[in-house]
Amino acid sequence: MSNEISYRTVRLVQLHNSPALVGHIHTPRIQGYDRATVKRISDQIQKLLQVLVKNLNSENKT
Repeated sequence: MSNEISYRTVRLVQLHNSPALVGHIHTPRIQGYDRATVKRISDQIQKLLQVLVKNLNSENKT
């Protein structure tokens, strides 16, 4: 399901020549709720997004 949504989103952006940036992040499946695991995953995603925003900002300045 996750990949399907990603493919459809990318396709719509392409069809409409949209300037929107799209991405896809896979997260591991968690058996039951584990607070520490959820925290590690969310921290990783936050770091990924920070790097992405930093790189996008530096590209826009050139």
